[in-house]
Amino acid sequence: MAKTRTPIPDALAAEVMFASDRTCCVCRDPNRKTEIHHIDGDPSNNDRSNLAVVCKDDHSEAHTKQAFARNLTPEVIRLYNESWRAVVRARLSPGGDQALKFEYQQQVLLNISLAPHAWKVHYIALYPGHFRDNEYSSAKRHGDIWDMLSEFGSHRYSVDQWKKYVSLFDDAINGVIAQLNGILAAHGNVVPISIKIAILRTNSQLEAERSVYLQLPQIISMIGGEDSLFAGRFTQTTRPLSSLARLAAEECEALESATQQAR
Repeated sequence: MAKTRTPIPDALAAEVMFASDRTCCVCRDPNRKTEIHHIDGDPSNNDRSNLAVVCKDDHSEAHTKQAFARNLTPEVIRLYNESWRAVVRARLSPGGDQALKFEYQQQVLLNISLAPHAWKVHYIALYPGHFRDNEYSSAKRHGDIWDMLSEFGSHRYSVDQWKKYVSLFDDAINGVIAQLNGILAAHGNVVPISIKIAILRTNSQLEAERSVYLQLPQIISMIGGEDSLFAGRFTQTTRPLSSLARLAAEECEALESATQQAR
């Protein structure tokens, strides 16, 4: 059943637009026309934290029906929104170069937090069933999308099932590793040491899981345990990716808090 749209009060709309400097929180292009988007898809939920300023193109992508086949899931828009509002707050405060440095660090940390998302989207697009249904009601019950994957993911081994997910453990894992390595190479000077360590450990775990998955049929033929070995690859890959995404998001919040205290 479609939910009833509740008009956003003018004062609240003005506050939301001001908090984002009337700029799309995703593309951050100041020259694009913007609209206010309900992050959770509920047009009656006008809580300030549920409202994000987006351009028309990103608004259209956010409303595509197959939510997990796109990059702009509600979870990701929330990350973009919180990060961009923090940047705007820094810009409005005295500081000049400090505000630019803060924006740079925030963007780098946001990119690290978002890097695991491509793997997650790939996983959900391949997985049959209710991953695609009522995504945010499920996420609210189970913590977040990462928690939902861990709880609802159930896999039984067959050669066909193994083949189905090869791209998830080959190209998708390689893509995440390449993206994280690229961030470190280009912006390592502003990445906290704790995040660098987490990236190195995550990449090492991903490389190991990729290797195991690609050799899984041979391993199973030698030692058995097919269902547990197969299912374990999903949980063992989800765990480090979710930990890194959360750690980088927490570091974004800690950076803003430290910046505010220093002013």
